[in-house]
Amino acid sequence: MPSEGELDMTREEIAGASKADGGMFAVIPAVVMRDSALSMSARMLYGIITWRCNAESRCWPTNRALGEDLGLSPKRISSLLSLLESQGHIEVEIVCDPETGQIIRRYIYPIVKSGRGIPKNKDTSPQECGEGIPENEEEKYKEEIININTPYSPPEGDKPPRQKRQRRSKSVPTWKPERFEAFWDYYPRGEDRMGAVEEWDKLQPDDTLIDRMARALARQKASEEWQRGIGIPYACRWLRKRRWEDVPAQPQAQTPPQRVVERDGVPVW
Repeated sequence: MPSEGELDMTREEIAGASKADGGMFAVIPAVVMRDSALSMSARMLYGIITWRCNAESRCWPTNRALGEDLGLSPKRISSLLSLLESQGHIEVEIVCDPETGQIIRRYIYPIVKSGRGIPKNKDTSPQECGEGIPENEEEKYKEEIININTPYSPPEGDKPPRQKRQRRSKSVPTWKPERFEAFWDYYPRGEDRMGAVEEWDKLQPDDTLIDRMARALARQKASEEWQRGIGIPYACRWLRKRRWEDVPAQPQAQTPPQRVVERDGVPVW
């Protein structure tokens, strides 16, 4: 039951509160809803992204924030974002510090692709409904359509400076993507997926090397340091530095005590 305060809210107050939270509606276009390559979680994530977008049609939530909206882990959100990006439904822009090169923000832009190939709903145009265009109104409608489709061009002095977008590197590898996903899900850290994809494609490991890497990674995950979260590199660095070739630490063998020989009461080594 709504509280008494909620019943007293006006429409303007409700709309204002909704805008403060990111908008009143989460929009999921038909081209996204009918994409069979997307899970229901991926489609809902697209809706959350549109709900969070500002007037510039972009948002910048963390994977943890998106996961709280959907009740999913940040690592699962990372995989769903990669899927949406690979299907062309979103575009991701990474903003880095020009001095340090560190990532300082990630923008997510929802994209509405063409609906070509999607089954069309039943035609409900005026012609099909028996409501033709009124006489002598056809030219008027044509003129209105032209005005709508003509982009507005502001005066030269009013144009804001055009900002270049930094296109994000791909999030899905071209080399054995299914083996990479298994490696990524098993690896204990989930940061910098793009870097890991780049190193994976450079390395192009065959099945024999991948099995060797898997055995080494399982051994390292079971080590005392990794169990305590110490010394675990990013996956991209693990691949770049070929950390599966690390020699496992061997327990130090105890040195047998040396025999002491005495001569006239003086020890001789």
